Amino acid sequence: MGRKQCTSCDAWLSPERFSRRVASEDGLSPSCRRCQRDRQLKRCFGITLARYESILAGQGGGCAVCGKPEEANGKMLAVDHDHTCCPDRLTCGACVRGLLCSGCNLHLGAIGDRVDHLEAMVAYLRGAT
Repeated sequence: MGRKQCTSCDAWLSPERFSRRVASEDGLSPSCRRCQRDRQLKRCFGITLARYESILAGQGGGCAVCGKPEEANGKMLAVDHDHTCCPDRLTCGACVRGLLCSGCNLHLGAIGDRVDHLEAMVAYLRGAT
């Protein structure tokens, strides 16, 4: 197969730019991966792929905490938001704080965004050495 047209952006792209989809006639998703990412970010986090990329560039191409690049994470970085603004998984987009790797996102979520808890952990670690 040569090229396929994305039904979202109308661009003609190589088949590698599309996800597999068994149910479709050609075995590929009708939208390219970039358009799928854009749709997912809008639906779940209230931001566009362009804003995600802008945030990522502003963070030097990696996690806002540890700097680990997206490629080392094996997937897109997690969109971190202020949970006091939007307590559910979905966010309005205005309260996005940054992009985090899986590990940093998991650790931040485990302490429930409590700065006092994090400071106590740091004090513990400093005292333990």
